[in-house]
Amino acid sequence: MLDLAIQNSVRWCTTVLDAHRSASECTEHVWSTDAAPPPYYGNLITRTRDGSDAQLARIRVLAKRRPRPEWGLKDSFDSLPADVLRDLGLRDLFAARWFGLRGGVRAGDVDAGGANAELAFAPVETRHGLSEWEREWKRSSPSPGLRVFPNVLLDDPDVTFLTAQRDGELVGGAIANRSDGAVGLSNVFAFAGQSLDEVRCGAAIRVRAAYPNRAVVGYGTDIAMSSLAGLGFEDLGPLRVWVASA
Repeated sequence: MLDLAIQNSVRWCTTVLDAHRSASECTEHVWSTDAAPPPYYGNLITRTRDGSDAQLARIRVLAKRRPRPEWGLKDSFDSLPADVLRDLGLRDLFAARWFGLRGGVRAGDVDAGGANAELAFAPVETRHGLSEWEREWKRSSPSPGLRVFPNVLLDDPDVTFLTAQRDGELVGGAIANRSDGAVGLSNVFAFAGQSLDEVRCGAAIRVRAAYPNRAVVGYGTDIAMSSLAGLGFEDLGPLRVWVASA
């Protein structure tokens, strides 16, 4: 399932770059781009545990070219040598855990810290709706003056922007993206006093209901992992994000 999670992440990053008309490439060991991705999207994702030589070679090229003042990468196994990355001007931004729920497994019942029956989830279907969704998403992921999710993503059948509503009011959201054998859950946010865990668990249940035979995958903090464990999600292993600042 870890493989499915990594490839889903690669697929999503490719989709976002395509929406911005930026090229990327995928080799056996690494996904990468020389372009300047939108905020919160990196220039490289490692795809294999045993391809560090090829991965570091590509990272050295990026370090020399510096696609933008601040660029970054996702070490999908948290296995690249930290001293080498630091010598290349990178710093450790955060660590996280991959999570996954196998296809065909029903998301189980959760305790009070999990899903909230008062939350209703619905897909974004209009440009105005997407603009509103992104405006609220930026409360937790500020990117002033720059559109991260262009309208063209609404036309992609493999991408769904989900709103979380309470009493008809937008209080959070998430993104689901399909790839071979899996659907990814990402960009979960909450505001207006709404619990982030409740939005995450509610979105996970909604995604599982929509795609019962696909693995539901993604990554998050230990706190996210703890809330999803009550739904039957498994901890698939560590990852680490690195950035190079100007």
